[in-house]
Amino acid sequence: GRRDAAVLRASTINGFFTKGFNEPDERGDTSDTWSETEDAEGATVRIADCKMPTKRGLFRLRSYRHQSTKRVTRDGEQVLEWVDMEPVVLYKGVKGDPMKENVLVRVHDQCFTSEVMGSRRCDCREQLEMAMDMVQKKGGAIIYLPQEGRGIGLANKVAAYHLQDQGLDTVDANRRLGFGDDERVYGCIPFILRDLGIESVQLMTNNPMKVRQLTELGVKISSRQAVVAKPNIYSEGYLRTKAQRMAHVFNFDDEDEELGEGREEV
Repeated sequence: GRRDAAVLRASTINGFFTKGFNEPDERGDTSDTWSETEDAEGATVRIADCKMPTKRGLFRLRSYRHQSTKRVTRDGEQVLEWVDMEPVVLYKGVKGDPMKENVLVRVHDQCFTSEVMGSRRCDCREQLEMAMDMVQKKGGAIIYLPQEGRGIGLANKVAAYHLQDQGLDTVDANRRLGFGDDERVYGCIPFILRDLGIESVQLMTNNPMKVRQLTELGVKISSRQAVVAKPNIYSEGYLRTKAQRMAHVFNFDDEDEELGEGREEV
């Protein structure tokens, strides 16, 4: 079955696994085989861990598989949709710091259009790069979730862009297509944080709704860290819509605001 296959895959790559932010034993650790959780939020499995050199410095990368369902509204009725995704965590520890309390963490959702194609319609790529720089400097983790277009998928995101080209904003475009304003789910986050040994976080986000969702899942958030990118002529309308209709926190008047400023206690 699917579970047996997951166990087999995990056992064949044993030795890459690592606990918390510690470097893995090069010889492998046969006692640390695989991890899984099954609860109301679904099942999450840790798969592997490796070194990840990037243009923004050396990190470690850890992969997971997560399966669950999410409740959405389709044609006026609430239905359950299957969720099957492979989150990854880009992280870096600090020597002498156990990285357990008040750890810098960003929960970042995939944006193929900006992160791969260089789209300027949003601020996702800039936020990711700012978070990478901050984690490289201070230690922490970026949990990267494949939830394109606030959970509606890449093809539907392009359809939403088409409607935005006709004059709708990002919220009304999603609604016209029959989707919710935001269909992302974060049920795997508590397990991933526990797997990393993180007990409380400084959450890098401009989105108070994400703070609320994660808090309701049991994540202990000690503070919110702003991740504000300078708007451009293509993204300003989108960002203003997020501020006005989705309660995101921006400061459009401060063009010199950098990551690390705007910290709020939660």
